[in-house]
Amino acid sequence: LEPCGPECRPSRRSAVRSRAGHRRSCIERPPHLTTGSSRKLRMAALEVEEPRAEREDSFLHPNTQGNSIAGNSFLQTYRSNEEPLAQKEVRGTSSTVATAMSIITVMIGAGVLVLPAKFVEMGIPLGGIMLTVACAVSTYLSITMNQAIGRVQERTACRVQTLDDIGAACFGVVGRYITQFVINAFIIGKVTVYIVLIGQNLEYIQSPPSYKVWVLLCGGLFLATAFVNSVSLLEKVSIVGAICSGIYAFPIVFASVQARLDPEIPRAEDLLKLGGWYGFQFPAGALLPSFGVLSMGFGPIEVIATARRNLARQSRMPAAIIGAHAATGGFYLLVGVLGAWGFGNHVVGNVSQAMQTDSGKWVAGYVLAVAVALNLLVTIPISLYCLFSGLSKFGRIPPVVNFAVRLGVVVFCVFIGLSLPYFMEVLQVFTSTLVIPLAIFFPLAFGVKSAWDSGCPYSAARIVFDLIIFVVGFGCFVIGLRESIEDLLAEIERNNNLIAGDIGINMTQVEVF
Repeated sequence: LEPCGPECRPSRRSAVRSRAGHRRSCIERPPHLTTGSSRKLRMAALEVEEPRAEREDSFLHPNTQGNSIAGNSFLQTYRSNEEPLAQKEVRGTSSTVATAMSIITVMIGAGVLVLPAKFVEMGIPLGGIMLTVACAVSTYLSITMNQAIGRVQERTACRVQTLDDIGAACFGVVGRYITQFVINAFIIGKVTVYIVLIGQNLEYIQSPPSYKVWVLLCGGLFLATAFVNSVSLLEKVSIVGAICSGIYAFPIVFASVQARLDPEIPRAEDLLKLGGWYGFQFPAGALLPSFGVLSMGFGPIEVIATARRNLARQSRMPAAIIGAHAATGGFYLLVGVLGAWGFGNHVVGNVSQAMQTDSGKWVAGYVLAVAVALNLLVTIPISLYCLFSGLSKFGRIPPVVNFAVRLGVVVFCVFIGLSLPYFMEVLQVFTSTLVIPLAIFFPLAFGVKSAWDSGCPYSAARIVFDLIIFVVGFGCFVIGLRESIEDLLAEIERNNNLIAGDIGINMTQVEVF
């Protein structure tokens, strides 16, 4: 069959509908085709490449999982509402290796900073097992999401651009709104965690000013960038965040060796007994929050649609997913084991805070803190842009409401960062509340529903396997959230006792004087 001619191009009316958030297929069936045309023909229509005035770069990857930066391609997902439909490029050009590298860049980021502490807390054997399970589950769920996107595109002949597109295709308008709500809440939670992290690292670089002063200064900067409506500037600086996230490993590895050789840091002579007897004395209830934190380092669910769209051979997407997870899992295992070997019980939470002794701060700590700060100074504005651009899908928002929403989101995130300066504990609450639904519940739901709608429902064995994963995710969501909140309250109480003790000591010194 001949490819469609100019009459199959989208009309002006359909382009307006697309910008309004009601995307329909840009391919209309020519009159010479019968109703019984095959699904292969409809899928071939998706490969028609629209004319484009200029071609943009394929990836400049930023972080949307909370890890690095999602790049140019991810930003184009939100930029698409600003461009005429006829100017969009739908044929991918990325190779399998390039796509795998892109997914790796998305996954590796701030989550790597807590790996040494988690391996010390659980013990190296148990930590390695938990990390391997989290990597395997994330690989399976990412492939499940990729399969769901393929089924939806084959059934509807519509290209899936974002997660809410597949939510609408599987569960209608309710699915679209639920998906949008979870994604928006995820971005707000991620920004909150990042504000805590950037405050800690800036305080490490220069103190005074204190942590709270740094958070307020950064909050003012992010408040200004929250009103940026153009993505061009963010695309230009996003490469800075990608480079910085790529060098996290080097100062961590170097500092681990330095900590092992430093006489001021007590060594853990039996590494296998960290976290209890070979890790198996680790409290069972604490496994679920730890699994959620480790899962955050994987799970590129929110960028699977973008990566698939940019891949030249979409049949190679599973290979790219498997390769990306294998490389990322090996990297995480190296950092976790070396960090536990070097720092031992000296590291708690953010590993950069452990890169100091009574003799002073380490050069590796400064390098890591600068890299983290630069990465987050780029990542947070990009995340806010994606959040506020996504809100336009709910319809036209009055200027006053738009201003209030942007201001309120930034103020809320800064307020939480000022009130709860505990990176590990806040991160556990965030992963249990928002990462688990996005990384586990959505792929399972979209996978089974898309298979059912396509007339090829899951086998009994796969349904049982998915139920097991769902039970684990539900446990992380409920029990893990409870444990995370208890840990956060315990840390708040411990910090208050320390402050009260310091005040008591100072008052005693004044009375003696």
